[in-house]
Order: sequence, then structure tokens, then C-alpha cells
Amino acid sequence: MAKFRIPVLLAGTFVACIVTWGCDEAFGRAGHQFPGRNPVALIVEGGHHIVYVDPETRRLMHRDGRGRITAITPEGDKVDLRGENTPLLAERRDGSLLVVYPLFLGGAHHKHIGELRAQASRDGGRTWSAPKRIDGDVAPRGHNFADLAARPNGDVVVSWLDSRAGKQGVQSAVLRPDLSVTPAETVDPLTCQCCRTALFAASNGDVWLAYRDLAENKVRNMAYAVSEPGRPFELRGDVADDAWAVNGCPESGPRFTEAARGTVWLAWFNGGAGAIETASATPGGRFVRRAAVRGRVNHPDIGTLPDGRLILVYEIFRDNKRAIELRTSDAAHSRWSEPAVLDVDGATPRYIRRGQNALLTYTKYIDDTPHVHVVDPLRAIKGESR
Repeated sequence: MAKFRIPVLLAGTFVACIVTWGCDEAFGRAGHQFPGRNPVALIVEGGHHIVYVDPETRRLMHRDGRGRITAITPEGDKVDLRGENTPLLAERRDGSLLVVYPLFLGGAHHKHIGELRAQASRDGGRTWSAPKRIDGDVAPRGHNFADLAARPNGDVVVSWLDSRAGKQGVQSAVLRPDLSVTPAETVDPLTCQCCRTALFAASNGDVWLAYRDLAENKVRNMAYAVSEPGRPFELRGDVADDAWAVNGCPESGPRFTEAARGTVWLAWFNGGAGAIETASATPGGRFVRRAAVRGRVNHPDIGTLPDGRLILVYEIFRDNKRAIELRTSDAAHSRWSEPAVLDVDGATPRYIRRGQNALLTYTKYIDDTPHVHVVDPLRAIKGESR
């Protein structure tokens, strides 16, 4: 099968961000860069944590808001960096940190072999537990493109792709505080092979799962399922009919957020329309497609601002580089603002917010070396108060 892949920029010259970022001493250093790739951020009381992959050793690393760096994975273990694989980071109810990541063990293309592993820290990231395999599989195959979501009761739901059902499909399990897991559940036995899954814990206790499905004639619509508290995932069908058929791997998964009154929003890349699509659904309801951002775009993330508006960040291709743009919705979530350019060269932006604080992370190549960028997106939004 032919490989469908958006070009990746492997080299670039550092250019200052269009927006000037500052530091907020009460929040921690919210405007800095350092060597690394595939970052994920977590905002906690009084600071933040960044987990990323060391570009030379491929070890998983932790960096706190004061710049202290700790290796998480054992020496010699390599994180799977294919496509949208990225580490996952969460804070449990007891304040401990949890990371989940795919370990690379060998292979090529769609024959990668690996494990899905978890580690925990109870001292703010200074030390980490030994790795624990959590995919519950024994066969030599890949287990990757994962996501996690913490329910209000403290359970952590994990989703990922593997081929235990015969074809690549979505699996899920519940990760307990001691890093043991419930038996894996096959949510959908046939999906797109290499688009990241997305999980979201809604305020009512439901967990939403979205993923790129694989239907007849290679149609790759976004599908979704919902797990009510104490119940397995129930398939709900397609988010929307993109009717995008491609004999390859888009390597572009969806992203969730929640707005007022429990409305769940999803953003994803639709290659057929050349657009970032968005859709919303109320609890128990179906998704309704909303306005899209068209152009040479990819890898969106969607979130909620402190005032309840939505924020949409994504890549857009200009001058053979991947710029990062930001748009905000109006109060009614009915239309998007004109774009603000956050950086003229960057990839895979990820937004996270807690209370009045927010962070945006992405990867940027400087002198052929990947660098993690950590910025405060609220400073780029006119009229946004902290």
C-alpha cells in the first residue's frame, strides 16, 4: 500500500515568533525552547511539567517549570517516534504524575514491534517507577498511537491501535494507580493504520473516543464511541461523512475539548476537502459539523479559553515550511476569527489549559536539531485577560 504522508521539514533557520512571549513568575517559565521533540505539557498547581523525547538517545525526558531535567525511561529504551506517536502525561487525583508511551522494539513500516508502557512519579518528576507494560498483549506487534483520559473518579482510560483482532483496530483499557490494567477491549477491529486515537473525559463522567475509521473503498471518516461511567465503549458511528478515500495513511488524528453546558467539540483533518473540520455534540446527541478552516492545513488541536470561547491551533504550509496559526471562536462558537501566526516554522501544536493558565507546545528544527517550544498562547489573543 502506498504511503500517504504530508512532507516533514527536517531543517530550518530560527526565526523569532510573530508574537513576543514573556515569563510569568507565578506560573513558571512559559516562553522557552530546548532540544527535544514530540512534547506534551501538563499544568499543575503552581507550575507545569513537560515530557518530551531526547533527539539523540530517544529516551523519554521530564522537565519541570524551573528547567530541571530528569530521564524517565531506562537507558537504551527507545520511544517509537513514528508519525503521530507522542508521549502522554497526566496528573492523578493524588498528585502523582503518569506517563504512557510506545516503546520501539524493531521492524519497519507497518511491521513495527513495540509495547505500550507506563511509569509514575510521586515526587513531581524527580524520580520515576520502573516501566510497566500495559497493552495486555503477548504477540510481537506494534502498540501505538495512544491517548489517555482521567475520569472524575480517578480511573485513567487508555486507547491505542494494534492488530490483535486480525487488522489494525482500536483497543482500550483502564489503568489503575498501581499501573495494572483491566483486560483490553477491542472497540473497533478495523481502523486506519496510523492516525492517533483521541480520548476525552467529559464533565458528566462520560469518556469520548474518536479515531479515523477504515470503511469500504478506503473511506477514512472520523468515527466515535462513548463510554458511560462503569460501562464499555459503545460505537456511535461517524462524526461526519467526509467521503475521503485514500489508499495510504494520513497520519493525522482528531482532538477533543468541552465547551459550556457539556457540549463536546472535535477537530480533525479532512484531506478530501483540504480542511480542518470541527463538529460539536451534546451528551447523548450526535455530532453536527461546524465551520472549517481550508487550505494547506494539518494536525489541529482544539481547546477552551478561560472565557469559554474555543481556540483552534494547526499547521499551515507556506514557503515549504509548516507555520503555526491560531484562531478563536466567538462567544456563540458559530464562527472563527481571522488567523494569528504564532510561528513561521513549527509542527504539531498542542494546547492545554488549567484555570486561567494555558500552554502551547510544538517542535521546531533549529540548525537540523529538533527543539521543543513552550509558549503562552493567551498572550497572542487580543483582549485576553490572565
